[in-house]
Amino acid sequence: MIERIRNALADRYTIERELGAGGMATVYLAEDLKHHRQVAIKVMRPELAESLGAERFLREVEVAAKLSHPNILPVFDSGEAQGFLYYVMPLVEGESLPDRLKREKQLPVGEALRIAREVAEALAHAHSRGVVHRDIKPANILLNEGHAMVADFGIARAASSGGQALTQTGLAIGTPQYMSPEQASGDPNIDGRTDIYALGCVLYEMLAGEPPFTGPTAQAIIARALTETPRPLQQTRVTLAPVISAAVFTAMAKAPADRFANARDMATALTTAEDQSRFNSGSAVASSAPARSWKKFSLIAIAALAIAAVGWRFFGNKAAASGAPKSVAVLPFENQGPADQAYLADGIVDEVRDKLARLDQLTVTASASANQYRASTKTGQEIAGELHVDQVLMGKVRWGQGAGGKRQVRVVTELIDGKTGAVTWRDTFDADTTDAFSLQGRIATGVAVALGTVLQKNEAKSLAGRPTQNAEAYDFYLKANAVRSNSASDMRASANNLEQAVALDSNFARAWGGLASTLSILFYNGTRDPVVGRRAKEALDRLLRLANDSSGAHVVAASYYTNVANDPSSARREIDRALALDSNNVSALVTAANSDFALGLYQPALDRLTRARKLNPRSS
Repeated sequence: MIERIRNALADRYTIERELGAGGMATVYLAEDLKHHRQVAIKVMRPELAESLGAERFLREVEVAAKLSHPNILPVFDSGEAQGFLYYVMPLVEGESLPDRLKREKQLPVGEALRIAREVAEALAHAHSRGVVHRDIKPANILLNEGHAMVADFGIARAASSGGQALTQTGLAIGTPQYMSPEQASGDPNIDGRTDIYALGCVLYEMLAGEPPFTGPTAQAIIARALTETPRPLQQTRVTLAPVISAAVFTAMAKAPADRFANARDMATALTTAEDQSRFNSGSAVASSAPARSWKKFSLIAIAALAIAAVGWRFFGNKAAASGAPKSVAVLPFENQGPADQAYLADGIVDEVRDKLARLDQLTVTASASANQYRASTKTGQEIAGELHVDQVLMGKVRWGQGAGGKRQVRVVTELIDGKTGAVTWRDTFDADTTDAFSLQGRIATGVAVALGTVLQKNEAKSLAGRPTQNAEAYDFYLKANAVRSNSASDMRASANNLEQAVALDSNFARAWGGLASTLSILFYNGTRDPVVGRRAKEALDRLLRLANDSSGAHVVAASYYTNVANDPSSARREIDRALALDSNNVSALVTAANSDFALGLYQPALDRLTRARKLNPRSS
């Protein structure tokens, strides 16, 4: 068989050896001849391939390939060759969860919860795009530097769409030990809650050392899952907090309606359960001193938000999970006009940076690192080396008068290759100052295309999007954003500008976010004025109504609960929500790391800070 597969794929891959086999496919180690890298190729069993058909298989793999999340193993390639159906994945340098369980049997509680949370975050991303995994099990969870990566999205879905033809092959879709009751019963209308059930079973196994239900045959296991309740976790982990056990059993409820409503809720519940168990344990990490440290450290992380009023990646950076996303740093553009127009030049840069950061195929250096090169005499190649990016975007902003006396802005941009220092792209953009939104969208689109990004329809629309339709409101927002200090006087000036912005456009989410953040810091910095605190809460409530699915909005909420409400548990909940929406939100990563550190969770804190440092390498 392996020789036939070698011959079928010889024009693109060199098959080296078999890595493992499962019920539906065999995995091979191979050399990608085009990109000169080692990959893993999964080849479907012939009888399954015959029942599926190439068209159905490739259609489902294509859907899965569009998923882009740090905890989802990406798909490099797929196809049909001489009757073989296959798809290609990165070769993960680590181990699978079954390998880890075989070696240790039971995992430390903190690690088991972290792995489950990462899988839940991956599922939340997939479910939000209409993709249900249908076969969550330890074998489909790989550990890359200790972090979970979920494999085989779309494969069980493709197999389950094979209908009766597939059933006749004798292949079961799903794995009995982790199969939800509705899936085991053949319900065709399953949703993301079947994955939640399976993840609950996986978490149970990580804690107990065995699956919740075992038996001599698949039928026996399914029968037990349909009729019995798993053995209480405390029988094997006597020190396990009841709140953690309750979260596991909620995920494993037999009726989908009794489980977590979605995977993100499960991730949040696991975080809350772990925090509660620590505080209820009476250990040193639950004392009042760490709680004070959490407040102190989280303020450091969040204060940067208010310094620039809205200086966070408000809509988030959806990090690409592919092997090598392009990385770019957008440096402050040189303002070649009056000094009082510098805030407009900075606004153009901030918006271009934010737009590019939303693209899955790009990694964009955080503004805090890029802005340190304002007026720098270093070359683009030197800066790229210090920031560890592929390309650097530089620009110059000039002001003038156009036809009819209208003020015009001209932006001259160029991309610098980080390795050679050569200019790889250059363009000039002209617009009226009242049409800054169009200018920013055109620049971002030009940069994305120059970097080889293939824009999907929704991405092109996002690049052309406007944060507000009111140019005057946007001008007030930019003036607030130009504040470079968190002194009380500067915070008040910033808040006044933001109040005028939201008065002009009551649906301007970024301005509401800046107002809530600025007032929260102003309250903490000594005013303790209840009027300021109440207005911060009003701005936050409005923000969350407008942009509850924004990572940055929940970082702002964390700022309020830390600095005004003095509610660390709510602040941590909001930070976890922010990270669930955008795992590369630097402010959220640093704040969560400081919270972990204060609670004595040193390895998670280090992991988050390491991740944040990659995105913000110049941060102290």
